[in-house]
Amino acid sequence: MTEQEPGVYTTTIPPQSDATVQYFIIARTQNGIYLPIQSHSYSVGRDILPPVLNIIENIPNTISNAGPFHILINPSDNGNVDPGSGRLQYWNQSGILNSIRLSYSHETGYLEGEIPGPFAFGDTVVYQAIVSDSATIPNQGESEELSFIIGRDGFEGGLRNWDVDDDGWGLVEVKRSSGDYSVNESPGALYQSEMNTSITTALPLDFSNVEHATLSFMEQHFFSAGQNDFGVVEISSDNSQSWIQVSEEFRDSDELWNERFYSLDEFTGEAFKTVLLRFRTQTDSLIDPARQGWFVDEVKITTGSSVSVEERKAPSLFPERLSIQQNYPNPFNPETTIAYSLPAASKIKLIVFDIYGQEVRTLVNEEKSAGHHSVKWNGLDDSDNQKASGIYLYRIEADHFTMTRKMLLVK
Repeated sequence: MTEQEPGVYTTTIPPQSDATVQYFIIARTQNGIYLPIQSHSYSVGRDILPPVLNIIENIPNTISNAGPFHILINPSDNGNVDPGSGRLQYWNQSGILNSIRLSYSHETGYLEGEIPGPFAFGDTVVYQAIVSDSATIPNQGESEELSFIIGRDGFEGGLRNWDVDDDGWGLVEVKRSSGDYSVNESPGALYQSEMNTSITTALPLDFSNVEHATLSFMEQHFFSAGQNDFGVVEISSDNSQSWIQVSEEFRDSDELWNERFYSLDEFTGEAFKTVLLRFRTQTDSLIDPARQGWFVDEVKITTGSSVSVEERKAPSLFPERLSIQQNYPNPFNPETTIAYSLPAASKIKLIVFDIYGQEVRTLVNEEKSAGHHSVKWNGLDDSDNQKASGIYLYRIEADHFTMTRKMLLVK
């Protein structure tokens, strides 16, 4: 052995054929005394162990069909993983095998990739990750086959498919229609006053190749009776710029789990590639008594004949009474949305006033069909002059019905 520096010695063992090589280190003191022999060993030959793939972030069931769907994998090997060998193969009921390359992070050692969409609602997508090691004759490792269903979310995979307001929605176990979880706007607590909180699909729904679509979900709700506290389902087809109400308002209480069905046919066709869906809870300034709020589970999107909605006796999409909702967002800058509902076709006026009762802007003054409508106000008066920060009123008038609400413009 060669002394490289005081107390440090090195040597080279000649190349060996396939075998387990044992070697011994013997040290002798200056007095000629041999220290105990230390035995070591190593193996020489072909590496036959494949990499092991641990899927850290799998793809849960999702109501979105548009994609992309993200996966994160931690590969391990007794040697080194070939960073350029990772790929993900996937297929649906058609049996056609597709493959994408997985990117490798030298910082984390993880592989990640995205399965592109869109898929058809109802598809079961099966996927498997594959990677090789850097041995002279590479060994290929494969993950287990996993799958996810398009158009269904029972929240068993958490909230990865959803964008959630910071002050609201989360997973709960105390009430669920199936599985381990449902979602609620005030998990683990009673709902608060003046809430306006939503849970929104993180990935869009692509209805561009769909003729008929139906939304269904399980729900039960516990709101204070006689107050302006409710839950509602809304759809946006313009990247959250505006929202259209597609369900009735769930008010008061219904302690039974009910399955609800709503037609989404008006959002199908070539123009609707990026549709978002949200569940929104809104409460007023009173809490008497405080309640548990709205529980939602087993959200599904199905496609096919729209007759199925009627056969299941879905609630009417037309409201039972005329109403106007609290504007959203509130306070707002630069614009806000005001939603209102008509049980029948009516001539309506929707006007913004300042706190002195002076008309600021007429938002609607025309005949409107029965159903759910919305309109935006951008803080301008009828002459397109920007109004100052402060409290404003908006009033709806229709068929001897008048209702006024407040909103706050901030700069």
